[in-house]
Amino acid sequence: MNFKRFFLLFFIIFTQCAYAQQPLKVLHLSFHSGCTNDFDDVAKELGLNLTTWIPSDQVHFQGEYLGNALYNISRERGRLIWERHKDYFDQFDVVLTSDTTRLSRIFLENGWKKPLVIWVCNRFDYFDSGAQRFGLPDGEYLDTMRSALTQKNVTLISYTPYEHYYARRKGVPFSEDTIKPLGHLPHANSNDNRASVPAAVNKKDTIFLYPRLSDHQSAYIMNECESMDISMYTGSYKGPEDIKDFKAVIYFPYAWSNLALFENIQQGIIHFLPSESFIKNNRQRVRFLTLNQFELCEWYAPENRDLFVYFDSWSDLKEKVATLDYEKKRTEILLRAQQHRSRTLTQWNEVFEKARTQLESEFYFVSNLSIS
Repeated sequence: MNFKRFFLLFFIIFTQCAYAQQPLKVLHLSFHSGCTNDFDDVAKELGLNLTTWIPSDQVHFQGEYLGNALYNISRERGRLIWERHKDYFDQFDVVLTSDTTRLSRIFLENGWKKPLVIWVCNRFDYFDSGAQRFGLPDGEYLDTMRSALTQKNVTLISYTPYEHYYARRKGVPFSEDTIKPLGHLPHANSNDNRASVPAAVNKKDTIFLYPRLSDHQSAYIMNECESMDISMYTGSYKGPEDIKDFKAVIYFPYAWSNLALFENIQQGIIHFLPSESFIKNNRQRVRFLTLNQFELCEWYAPENRDLFVYFDSWSDLKEKVATLDYEKKRTEILLRAQQHRSRTLTQWNEVFEKARTQLESEFYFVSNLSIS
């Protein structure tokens, strides 16, 4: 073996050892603060070297993409972002995109070879239809996503099972890989300008009606509860820590999954939920997400049912509010939350160990060509 070959072999072994010892440099692209907060917690727990990058300043949009139009990642816009920042991107070992899956086309359509993790959190083909579309929706994006499923460097994960069902209906057969939100631990958020629950509210004896309701829905629910002498409050609040001391929460689901669900269970918050039969019998008066396929909604999924207390009627709610063993239920929720957190971190660790293996294998292959 000549000196050059010996030196290259030594360099390969040294670099592989370095990959095994150094934290992976991960670039996370997202438009959603909830997703970035959740993955910040994951990265901290796993010892990842994380950088969060939100492509929202004017240079990326050339003054055209205002408001929610920033979600509309066309092939051309993805190319422009890639051309401006490809050298910056190349500093990282792994790229992760979350929330808006179209962010991934920046990498899928421009030759990114390192590991790409796509965490689908809000319908993989989402775009803002109220803004100028700039060529969206485009059929070539569906072709890009189908192609991504066959690429060895791409790991595509959904944050709830409904995303698999939705994608298959669109002709993009996702795998069944699902990693649900961790439910990040609370921390001070200086950017949260929502009003806190007033100090005068006696939380321990009061049920909190979760917002995201129309005025008439909220008034109807509040009147029904107060007519049964259930002390109620509804209004703006600053995250799960601001509502954790309420007796419980009444929650009417409006999405297939919510980051708030997982954040709330980490605080041991008790949720009273309308049952499937309640929804079907009262759909003219209350908010509802679906009248079928409840099992695809995290709030009704079989594996989550022990986290919640379901009511079939207003009188059933009254009885359960009066008779529930609240301390026992909180203890059960906190135990399940701890188990969920441990399982979720294990899942993410497997994803990034796979990425590390891919990086080492790719480097070995390329370097081996150099030796040859």
